Amino acid sequence: MRLQAIALGDALVAADAHNQTNLVDVILTLPWWARRFPRLAAILPLSWLRAGLRAGINAGRHPASGQPDLSAGMPDIAITCGRRMAGISIAIRRLGKAGGADTRTIHIQDPRLPPDYFDVLVVPQHDPARGPNIVTSLASLNRLDTAKIKQAAARLTSKWTSLPTPLVAVMLGGTNRRYRISVDMADEMAARLANFAAKTGASLAMITSRRTPVDLLDLSLIHI
Repeated sequence: MRLQAIALGDALVAADAHNQTNLVDVILTLPWWARRFPRLAAILPLSWLRAGLRAGINAGRHPASGQPDLSAGMPDIAITCGRRMAGISIAIRRLGKAGGADTRTIHIQDPRLPPDYFDVLVVPQHDPARGPNIVTSLASLNRLDTAKIKQAAARLTSKWTSLPTPLVAVMLGGTNRRYRISVDMADEMAARLANFAAKTGASLAMITSRRTPVDLLDLSLIHI
């Protein structure tokens, strides 16, 4: 999720023709109200929001971009990602406006909250949220662009470049707290991949994650 926010931030920096945009990467520990009841950020006293943000930033990790200074005011643009961060976005927007700043918020992924809590929502196409301030994305935001893809392709070894074309990368995820891949699902997915390869004549490069079930990988190899 953090990488999606960074990807959008990088794109905004790159689009700034005047080179006046500074991206600060913040990893904070969520206050209790943001974690459990993000809607409270719309009604809690500003002092609570300010204290919660300050404590969360102090307790969080700070990458090379450094720790933000709240005493300097809220940012011009705040980018957050994931349902748990929705309350932080709402809080930053309120604090910014209360301090006279024109703080705009961009939240990535459907927060399951009214869209007017945010200036812009970026949600996947498969989510139902729609509205005048909602932008849909085909897939997760990422930092890849044509130049980076070409550079990576140039570094591929013969293990990959010798495969018959077309070469299709198949990125396999896995089970998480909200979603579980059963053996039946793995079997069906493997069969579909095999059918796709047979119809198109494509070579499949199977790329797994640490969460990919062994059953899914084994069945995929058996079918293919």
